[in-house]
Amino acid sequence: MNRLGWMDGLRGLAATQVVLGHFTGAFMPEIPMQRADLSHYQWEHVFINTPLFLPFYADPAVFLFFVMSGVVLTYSFNARPFEIGFSVMRRIVRLGIPMAASMLLAGGLLATIPDFFVQAGERAGSAAWLAHVAPHHVSAWDLAHQILFEGLLAGYQLVSLLPVHVAAWLGLVAAKASYNGPTWTLHIEFIGSLLIIILVALRAWTGPKIHLGITILAGLVFSAHPLSLFVLGHLAADWLRRPPERRQHRWGGCIMIGIGTIICTLPAVGPARLVRAFLPAPPLGATAGAVDLTNMFAAVLIFFGIALVPAIQQWLQRPGLRWLGKISFALYLSHFPVLITVVCALFVLVSDFLSYGPAVALTITVGLVICFAVAALFEYAIDSPAVAWSRTFGRRQPTATVAR
Repeated sequence: MNRLGWMDGLRGLAATQVVLGHFTGAFMPEIPMQRADLSHYQWEHVFINTPLFLPFYADPAVFLFFVMSGVVLTYSFNARPFEIGFSVMRRIVRLGIPMAASMLLAGGLLATIPDFFVQAGERAGSAAWLAHVAPHHVSAWDLAHQILFEGLLAGYQLVSLLPVHVAAWLGLVAAKASYNGPTWTLHIEFIGSLLIIILVALRAWTGPKIHLGITILAGLVFSAHPLSLFVLGHLAADWLRRPPERRQHRWGGCIMIGIGTIICTLPAVGPARLVRAFLPAPPLGATAGAVDLTNMFAAVLIFFGIALVPAIQQWLQRPGLRWLGKISFALYLSHFPVLITVVCALFVLVSDFLSYGPAVALTITVGLVICFAVAALFEYAIDSPAVAWSRTFGRRQPTATVAR
């Protein structure tokens, strides 16, 4: 068993969770939004108050991605800790090419199949969200602006880590006006990458004790922001390389997973509000809300719980889940443009001659097949080449060393 291969399967499940969250948000809006007034069936209200709700709740999955990125990027940058400039450029290539391709895909689909997301939202009762997830008119200038600024480097309004006056000067748009909504996380992913690059270089330069102190300080400084999840992943990287038998605690891990599942699927954020009042305001970005803090804590519990249970890790390394992990980034980036165009158009079409339940069932079934097929093509044509190009960037440059 690959010691850390289980993260591939976990990444695939997290990406699928995001997709399911967006699909149910579009066609069964009470489930992800937890609003009784959006219910179509009585069972929905019962369902959202059970742990079965977790696979349809996207936010904890996004925070799981950040923890895993902290781990994986630490391993990646450890090989060349002092090549900071090349590491940054490699990260831009790795994230930027798929991001730009997904934006172009979204622009092309929205220009070809416009406004069906509005019609679908009106029929499904999800118009408060679905009708406002993308521009109604495709603009080449806006598309280029989002590729060059919002999508990766600057972020969108309210989620950007740039100073407020800089964000205003750049004219950043809101995430809901973006061509591909899920790309709001890529700015945080990129800044988190820079943070890991700095921490890895710091450890190679100063040694483990100073590095540990500064890393813990960084975690405290960003404790009220998702960047803290990258720091936690970075701190956990060495521990996770231990043989499973040296870090297994089956009952403890299962309890952590159970608690994490429960707290992010129950509408109880009182403790998070109390904790939030004592956390320092992050130097970059806005303080996370109580719901986000709850989901961040849940994601951490679930991740480290799985890290303690070898049986779950072995299950996550099954071929099908590893394949999901392989296409996870492609699925994350490509599913939303397909959902708000092709899938919404399909729903509008079938709802003309089917009752609501069968129309939703058919739409979600066919829509998921389409999304996974597009993701497989996107991974083959865009994502895999981007990974290869990022790995060859600056390969011939000598690696610096520091005598200690």
